[in-house]
Amino acid sequence: MSSRQPANDAHYNTRILHPLARWLGAEHGRETVSLLASRAGLDLTALGDHNGWISQAQFETFLADARDLVRDDEAFKQACVHRMSEGYGPMRFLLWATSPGAVYAHAEKTYALMSTIGEPKILSRSRTALHVRIASDRPISRLNCLVRQAQSAALPTMWGLPPATLNETKCVAFGDDACEYQLRWFDHRRWFPPVIGAVIGGALAAVAAHLHLDASAAALGLPTVGGVIGFAFEMHRTNVANLAIGAEQNEALRLLAEEEAEARRELLELHHRQRNWTAVLEHDAAERTQMIQSVVERIEQKEEARNRQLRGFSHDLRSPLAIMRLGVEYLAPHAVQLGEHGTNVIEELDSSVKRMTRLLAELMDVTTAQTAAMQLAPQPIEIGALADRLRRRLRAMVHSRDIRASVFRTREAPDTVEVDPLLLDRITDNLLSNAAKYTERGSIVLEVDGSPGFLVLKVSDSGRGIDPERIERAFRPGGMDATARAEDSYGLGLSVVVQLLGQIGGRLEVMSKPGVGTTFWAYVPIKAGMPSTAPRARDAEPIDELVNKVVKIRRVKSA
Repeated sequence: MSSRQPANDAHYNTRILHPLARWLGAEHGRETVSLLASRAGLDLTALGDHNGWISQAQFETFLADARDLVRDDEAFKQACVHRMSEGYGPMRFLLWATSPGAVYAHAEKTYALMSTIGEPKILSRSRTALHVRIASDRPISRLNCLVRQAQSAALPTMWGLPPATLNETKCVAFGDDACEYQLRWFDHRRWFPPVIGAVIGGALAAVAAHLHLDASAAALGLPTVGGVIGFAFEMHRTNVANLAIGAEQNEALRLLAEEEAEARRELLELHHRQRNWTAVLEHDAAERTQMIQSVVERIEQKEEARNRQLRGFSHDLRSPLAIMRLGVEYLAPHAVQLGEHGTNVIEELDSSVKRMTRLLAELMDVTTAQTAAMQLAPQPIEIGALADRLRRRLRAMVHSRDIRASVFRTREAPDTVEVDPLLLDRITDNLLSNAAKYTERGSIVLEVDGSPGFLVLKVSDSGRGIDPERIERAFRPGGMDATARAEDSYGLGLSVVVQLLGQIGGRLEVMSKPGVGTTFWAYVPIKAGMPSTAPRARDAEPIDELVNKVVKIRRVKSA
């Protein structure tokens, strides 16, 4: 493979992988680099001093195997720029004669020398900032985008500057039409202004000599003064520019700190709601326990009454049975005199007496008990405020993870809904936490919508999805296999949602595809029940009947 002209099936220059290969060799040894190269079908020399072209499949395979050796995406990005300046050789000293902005602009024009996938376009540019868009007609992985971002942000380090700050707004790996981000970096000092100042000072010295002034002092002092003035001007310019960038970075850090504080508050509120829900469950369990105890006491009383009655029956029946048994015993020795028919009658009487004795010993009654429903207290809830709370709640759940969280309200959503707040929190918390657990990277979108008579909460994620043969079992307590559940999941969340929606007359719809993601539609009645003053007794509804009544599975249409 030539580094100058890629083949039709070659899309990436191996120079992109050189920093990552150097990091793997330094941290895990040359054997690991050789193993990963072999898995990807790469020539090991292409990861050293030589360049070559490889296919997208080889490129993505090498990145995926390398990602498994680091703790998170940020560490992966650091590995992708490990000793990056070494790859430029002596040419990095020539870069000092230009600027990061000029190199970024040159990279846009020479992008095809590194990759044949994607087309970059600089949308706007200043001396210390850049807005770039990279369109691609091929799907690319998130790791591919992270490599490009890391190496783009690390470019200013070639001038001894800190890495550029990168603000990503779009990514093809997340389903957007292009990758788009903004770069900002500190400005470096130029030598051009001091040189111009020295030249002007030299010219003034020549004029002074022509006017027969002190030539020696002018020849030495004026160029020096001019150079110092030019250097001071350049210092002032770069300091002003860098202070502006520093202020922007401080503002970004402040906003990040506020976002983290908000996430912490939301998590504390979530913990508080969980604790309140636990208190409600404990109170409900205490009421159930008291009711069960009362039922047990009544059963014991009835059982004792039946036992007394059975003892009376047994006593009353034993007397005639004893007489019958004595009669049979009396007749048995004379059975021969009664003939064959008499013998048969005596034997039948003896068998009947024994059978009646056994029936008296085995006589029993069957008893049943009842359970109680959860007490509800519906209240009006404003949907706009609810959407804001859910937005903060979802962002807190995915904070510091590579997941884009979005919450928005449609025009069809009702203005208010009358429902028990704790019950609604349990439904939303379980749906959102379920999406967060099963989404490693990508996006989670909550759409607050409405349909006649219902508030509709649509939760979509780009997580692992649910296999068609397992989706029906997911709504039963512990129905999912332990291997299919998240690490910290007990398989109860969706069954809780089904039971709560069933209690208020709601329903749940789901559509899922493995490797693509899952979408839930929770239909909450706008007026979900009336306040109750005491628990109401009801027969426990079988879970299979409840799932069939509440849950509807939407099948994914084949492409």
